Amino acid sequence: MVLWYQKRPVLRAFAVRALLCGGFFWGGFSLKAQAPSLAVPCLSYLNGLQTLSCSFLEKGPSGTKKGVLYFQRPRGKETCGFLRLKYSPPHEIDVLVRDHTLFYYRRQEEALDGLNLKASPLSFFLRPRIAFDDEVRVESIEQTRYFTKIHLSSRHSASGMLTLFFHHHPFFLKKWILKDGQNNITELLFSEIKTNIPLPQDAFLLQKKTKP
Repeated sequence: MVLWYQKRPVLRAFAVRALLCGGFFWGGFSLKAQAPSLAVPCLSYLNGLQTLSCSFLEKGPSGTKKGVLYFQRPRGKETCGFLRLKYSPPHEIDVLVRDHTLFYYRRQEEALDGLNLKASPLSFFLRPRIAFDDEVRVESIEQTRYFTKIHLSSRHSASGMLTLFFHHHPFFLKKWILKDGQNNITELLFSEIKTNIPLPQDAFLLQKKTKP
């Protein structure tokens, strides 16, 4: 029997490395395949989140930034959740997701740019129910005693890839890595995580500067 990775030198090397590190590696799940059992706790955690707030440290093409993140799942008949990344000075930037649109807001210029949410891997988080289905492909799963890492891509190929890094004992989402359609990689590391608590009333509102 030929294993799936024996025909792919790069993946074979990755699989061997994962095994040597005390972990396991699976890859190439079809869109309609049942979600791998390793991912079930991850889905349960994400679907159990009603709200989330945390601090984050971002590392990406434009350097290192800090800020706060707010997340709220869709409620009632809502078909899209809410997400807000508010960057700390000197970075006068906000990223807001609502109504199936991803907004970039530059506070200093009061300039707002919008993008269809489907063009971003973040669309995975904002659905009423998070699942691995025809919209999402599980590219690979890596698991050790201490973490589970899931690599996801969308059927909208231009939207890039999302990697979720779940910490074990206690179980929580430690970080995500976004790879966009231009192969730019951005990593967000989360801390001071609070779940299922009331969020500030203005968490998903963009406030303009008060003119003198």
